[in-house]
Order: sequence, then C-alpha cells, then structure tokens
Amino acid sequence: MFDNLNVYAGVKYQQLHNQPKMLNYTVVYLACNPETQLRRRLIRSDVDISKIQQIVSDDIIPTPQMKQIWTQAAHASFNQTMLRYCGPAMSKYRKDGLPLDPWRVDPIYQVPVQNSKVIPLPVFQKNEARVSELKDVLHGITKTLGYDTTNRDDFKMLEEIKILFGGDELSVRNARIAMAHQMEALPQASLQYIELVAGLFHFQLQVLMMLIQNHYRSPQDPNSIS
Repeated sequence: MFDNLNVYAGVKYQQLHNQPKMLNYTVVYLACNPETQLRRRLIRSDVDISKIQQIVSDDIIPTPQMKQIWTQAAHASFNQTMLRYCGPAMSKYRKDGLPLDPWRVDPIYQVPVQNSKVIPLPVFQKNEARVSELKDVLHGITKTLGYDTTNRDDFKMLEEIKILFGGDELSVRNARIAMAHQMEALPQASLQYIELVAGLFHFQLQVLMMLIQNHYRSPQDPNSIS
C-alpha cells in the first residue's frame, strides 16, 4: 500500500502563497493476512484481462438485493461514524438516556477475526502526483522487497509473478500512467508485474465531514446535533 504525505515546513497555514514550503513524500507499508488461503505467489495467469470482454450489462447493473445491501451498508457507515464522534449528543434522543443502538448489517462474507501483519517500508522523498517521481517510487518499492531487476533470476521471476499494489483512486490512476510510460522502456525497467488495486481509504473521512458540515453546527441552530 502506498499514499502521499504532504507537510508544510516553516509556515503555519496551508495557504496558496505557502505552496513552495510544502514537502512531498510517499509512504509505503506491507499488509499481510496470516490466515489467507493463498499459499503461493500470484502469477501472471491469475490475472486474465481477456475476461473483461465477457462482461455483460447484467454484471454491472445492480440487482434489488445488491441495492438493499448497499443501503444497509451506507446506514451502518453513517451510524458508526456518528456514534464514534457524536455519541454523547445522540444519547439524548432516547428516553432512558442510553446511547442509540448501532445499525448492523449482515456481511456478505464474514472475515475471520485475526491480526494482520503490517510492515512499514522506508519513506520515499517523492511526489506521487508527478508521474516521473512515482515511477521511481514503484521501482524503489520493488527493490525494497528484494527484487533486483538487473539480476537475471529476479528479472525472470518478475516476468512470471504479480505483486498487488494498493492505493487510493488518485494513486492508482497515476501509477497506471507510470506503468504505461514504462512499457516503452527497457525490459528491466518494465512495471508489468504490478497489479494495481484501488481502495476507498477516504470514505469515512468524507462521511464525517459531510455530517459535520450539514448537521453538527452549533447548539443554537435548529436540528443540530451539537
């Protein structure tokens, strides 16, 4: 997993005239599920792009059951976020003064309760918004994982395997552009062993911001939850 880390040095506010003071980094960490059923490396044949041509409209259009599940999941996300940050204010809506019951949703697949292994990697002083620098990050991650593209054995192995790289939508989009650029480079500089996966890392933050902007306000405002 990788994402950007931006900090301002020597200034107090994130204003437009302080942009030259912004330092750009890219943080990376490994996430490993110790209870996974897959006990081998992903190989190139595990990712069959040709199956995209078999997708039909029924595979994309949501069914009534899917809509119901998504509605319940959205209610659960809102309810969980409100209880976490606004729990004391929400308790007044029950006559007994106890907190509101959480909104629960039946999982499609029950993930086993377990501890994931998270291993932080060195921080890269690169800006992921620049494709040229993001290419260096992807190559740096590969090297940190122990794969040397200049070594014949490692290069041959990378031609056969797939490594999952996760990030938010912007990170994955820029990484796809970087991979496309590297397709015209030397084989040792190719990034075709990377399989990108986008994650909704900022969903809870956006839900919280929307709740605060629309409902929290101040105690004097009608219908506020403050």
